[in-house]
Amino acid sequence: MIKEVLCKDGEYLKKSYPIMIKEGTRLHGLYGNQALINSFHHQAIKDVAPSFEVSAWAKDGVIEAIEKQREKFVVGVQWHPEMMAKKHTSMLNLFKLFIEHVQQSAIKKSAFNVQIYCVTNMKKAVHNGLPFCID
Repeated sequence: MIKEVLCKDGEYLKKSYPIMIKEGTRLHGLYGNQALINSFHHQAIKDVAPSFEVSAWAKDGVIEAIEKQREKFVVGVQWHPEMMAKKHTSMLNLFKLFIEHVQQSAIKKSAFNVQIYCVTNMKKAVHNGLPFCID
């Protein structure tokens, strides 16, 4: 269980808090009913597109993650698992699952349209070979 979240350069950029995770989602398979996350977002999802489902939310009702089921691997999170991964290795599970889906797709030789959604206005970047979003 993660008890605290340290962020950039060991500083707390914002206090960590728990999220609830919907059963049957990819995130639930990785983290169970809840997880402790870091979050610095100043925007949040208000309306979810019909083909997506809310997979995690904070106690105040703010949507913290969305997923698109049965198709391509599409998971959008409002926190920064890449910043937590060094100290809390369970956060690597999201990236590992993504990689597994890509590998399975390559093995099947089927078309696999990888989609990475940055929920806020961010740029794509790469850290240790893994994609993530930055301000």
